[in-house]
Amino acid sequence: MQQLLFWSVIGILSVFLILKSASYALDSIVRYAQKTRLSYYFVGLLIVSIGTSLPEIFTAIISSTEGKTALVLGDAMGATIVDVTLVLAMVAIVAGTLKVSHKKVSISYWKVLVVVALPLVLALDGKLSRIDGILMIAAFAWYFGWSIYTEVKKQKVVKSIPHKFVLKETFIFGVNIGLLVLGVQFLVLASSNLATILQIPMYLFGAVLLSIFTTSPEFIIELKALFNKTSPIAFGDIFGSVICNTSLVLGIATVISPITIEKMFFYTVGIFMLIVVTLSLAFMRREVIRRWEGILLFGIYLLFLAVQISFLLGKGLLYGLL
Repeated sequence: MQQLLFWSVIGILSVFLILKSASYALDSIVRYAQKTRLSYYFVGLLIVSIGTSLPEIFTAIISSTEGKTALVLGDAMGATIVDVTLVLAMVAIVAGTLKVSHKKVSISYWKVLVVVALPLVLALDGKLSRIDGILMIAAFAWYFGWSIYTEVKKQKVVKSIPHKFVLKETFIFGVNIGLLVLGVQFLVLASSNLATILQIPMYLFGAVLLSIFTTSPEFIIELKALFNKTSPIAFGDIFGSVICNTSLVLGIATVISPITIEKMFFYTVGIFMLIVVTLSLAFMRREVIRRWEGILLFGIYLLFLAVQISFLLGKGLLYGLL
């Protein structure tokens, strides 16, 4: 019981450190982007989304080097579900109606689905190898390369930026990234110990619990964007994060340490992931996400949670805690 309490406190403090450092780092990135006059969607997709995915990226690197790739796998796929259900749903519920202008938010729907579905296809043989990891990283480069090409044509970027401004923002960003890495190291340590103490498989622990903590920077950014009336940042961040999680994060993890998957757990989470991404893209094609659609996405998350808990009960892993 003492160990459970100790690692829970360490986990909570780690999340607080991650949230604060990620928030300051992202504010620095946004200030730099605004100084160069980049569009809000471009900032959200190509800058903020990578920034908010830093917890998942560093979790992937640190966990994989320690041989805990299953934790990364669950975190990355669970984080994708959380991004589209909890984060997008909560923002839609709070806002009432989210308008999505195709002129300001230019998402390629089929490209998103291809990248999201790729790990599920690659894992059909029951494992994710280093070659699979390279293919996922290549998918990330393909999607973001295309996005950069199409968006840069629309941009009118400022070519001259004061050196003092660049040095200041680089320093702020660098310090907070260092704190972020430290927070992630402690979070991974706390997560693996809690999973062992509670006798929960690391993949499920990552998908259900760790994913909520590592996506918390996204939720902060979406609310900031909503109240600042810069919603294109929110949409760029959400779907940029979805792409990062299902390609770059998983790719890095499996290149470092290949993994043999548990198909039942993996594809259950994978099916939910595909459903919520497809559904959210369908809502966006109509250029509006209403409150009831946010409630629907939130309901799907609750169903996802119930299914995962039922798996644990079925294996008798929670009986000692109930």
